[in-house]
Amino acid sequence: MESPVDVPSEGGEVNDKQVATVRTAMPAAWASVVLFVVDRLGVNLSEQDLHVILVVAPVVTGVFYRVAREVEQRWPMVGRVLFGSSRTPSYEVSTGGGC
Repeated sequence: MESPVDVPSEGGEVNDKQVATVRTAMPAAWASVVLFVVDRLGVNLSEQDLHVILVVAPVVTGVFYRVAREVEQRWPMVGRVLFGSSRTPSYEVSTGGGC
């Protein structure tokens, strides 16, 4: 089963920028789903809870990403579900100076 970003468009191949954009946006979409569920469950967060979340969230995100990437290596379907694509972008290394 291919995800929309894995399928080439009418104009040709899916480019790395498109893949990178989808793979960046999907975790944010999943975070929105989690927040929606928390809201629907009626969880009330205090200001102190929100401060803790602001510190913990980046760490949890980093750990989640690393684990998800490892799992994706074994089961590519996980990449399609969590990141919107099982394809990872590839970047050319420039031999010239500069950025």
